[in-house]
This record gives sequence, C-alpha cells and structure tokens, in this order.
Amino acid sequence: MTIALTIPRFVDPQSYRVAQLATAAPLGLVTGAISAVLFLGVALSRGRGRLLSTLATIVAVGMTALHAWWLAPLFTGTVPAAEPGKTLTLLSQNFEYGNATALAAEVARQNVDILVVVDLTPGQFDAIMASGIPRQFPYSGGADKDAPSHTLVFSKYTLKLRKLITSGGSSRLYDVTSPQLGHFELAAVHPAPPYIDGTATWHSEYRLISSAVRDHVESRSTAPLIAAGDFNASLDLRPFRDLLRDGALRGAVEERNSGWQPTFRAGGMPLMGNFVFPPLAQIDHVLVSQQLVVTSVKTFDAAGSDHLAVLVRLAPAAADRTDR
Repeated sequence: MTIALTIPRFVDPQSYRVAQLATAAPLGLVTGAISAVLFLGVALSRGRGRLLSTLATIVAVGMTALHAWWLAPLFTGTVPAAEPGKTLTLLSQNFEYGNATALAAEVARQNVDILVVVDLTPGQFDAIMASGIPRQFPYSGGADKDAPSHTLVFSKYTLKLRKLITSGGSSRLYDVTSPQLGHFELAAVHPAPPYIDGTATWHSEYRLISSAVRDHVESRSTAPLIAAGDFNASLDLRPFRDLLRDGALRGAVEERNSGWQPTFRAGGMPLMGNFVFPPLAQIDHVLVSQQLVVTSVKTFDAAGSDHLAVLVRLAPAAADRTDR
C-alpha cells in the first residue's frame, strides 16, 4: 500500500486512477510507519525470513521518512511578517452543491471582502443570485449562468475582468483595487478534473494557468497576485507543483505552517456501514505572491457542499521582509 502511495508522486499522471493515488500520498506516512513496525517485529523474531524482514523494514522506514519530508513544509518554516491593520478576507468555495442561504450567512459572519465560487451549475448560479450574497458585494464578475463549470467572483472593491485564462472561462484573471492591498491581480481558478479525456484537458488547462502566472512574473508587475479556487490537484501532483516551482506563488497553508488541510470530500465518504472515511484530498487552495502575507487560513464545512471552504486573511508584507 505504501509503495502505491509513493510512486505516483514521482510521475506526471496520465490517468485518473494514478492522479487519485498521488492525491492520497499523505496517507503513506501512516501506512509506512505501520509497515515499518510490523516488519521490524518480524525481523526481531527468531523465525525464518529475518533477512527479508530486515530489508523490508529499511525500505518502509525510508518511505516513511520520504513522506514526512514531503509533508514537512506544511508544518514548519519561517512565518513572514505582515503590515499591521491592513487585512483583507477572501473565501474560496467549490459550490457545485450546497445551501446558498447558509453560505451567504457565513460570508456575512466572516466579513468576507472577496468571495470566489467555482463549479456552479445553472441551478446553483440561480440559488447564489437569489441569496443574500449579491447584496453584500457591490462588484461581481463571471460568465452567464449557462456556462460550463461556472466561476463567479464577488468583491467589496473595484473588480475588473482582465482575461479568460481557460477558453471556457472556468479560470479567469481579474484586476482588483482595495484599501488594504492596493491594486492586485486575482486568478479565480478551476481547471477541469483529471478524469476528463484521460487527463488531457486537465493537463492542457494547467499549462494555461501556469502560463498566466508566468506572464505575470515576466511582466515584472509590482502588483501582487492571488490565485484561489478548486485546483483539482494537491501538492502531490506534478502539474500543481510545477505551478509553484519558480516561487512566484506560495500556498496559504504552507506559509502559515497550518498543516495538512484536506478539502475533499467534505463530510467524508461512507465505507463499511457506519464508518466514514474523512476528507483526504487537499485540492482547494489560495496561493499568494511574495508581496502578500497570509495572516490566517482555515477550512470549514459549507452546508451541503462536497468541498470544504478555504477562508484566508491577507495583508501586505512588512516593509523589511526578505525573500522567502
């Protein structure tokens, strides 16, 4: 089992099943540790197969250490300083399913400044527009309700669509100006899931998203960049790691040392009667450029959605902040 949770992280998945296994890679820390203990017990016995058990123990310990190394950046590291008194609150939510009235109440309770909702069906689009959400935000941007995998952004501050990142508009780039952060760019992100066309569409849209980030960097823009949404990938999948490779963006969870925060499937997955397997895939993210600092990040269950919401508070980086 540990081997199956380790190998997929080294490859660029060309099938949905491999992508699923890669997303579940953090479980390898647990299965590896259990395997190491079991093999060690056999190796210390006086029975046959001690040599093989010893070798198996070494391999299991090595894989456990590898998974711990992969997870370590989510728990450890220097937390950068932020300018005080300039906090913007952003909430990102996949809302293919869910109660719009409950989401509107949570948005009001958290005093959200920017709301990114992705994967809206026409019915969910109507529910959002009929809820209290539009009344909380003077600005909004998105396609018409019949667009596939609809993406909507609501903002308390000036919001202008710059371009569509993907052809269907499920990933979009906006210009935003707020009193807390000044002018910044916001990418609302929702690439196709990796089960479509044998991952071909998923790979294609990740290339487009990566290109948009690269264009921002190469333009030498001084505007900060935020990317938020359902990325349909975790750190254990190569296309997502490639998006972060040049250091232009960093995950909110990693920046705050907030640990592994899986977001899918919210509510867990029922298995074996009453046993419910908890969420395992950390595929919803908020990413920020170096000009910004994440002051807090948490996930919570939005009523009825199969994705946990990601709530992030952001501020400008302190003036004396050095590169990460």
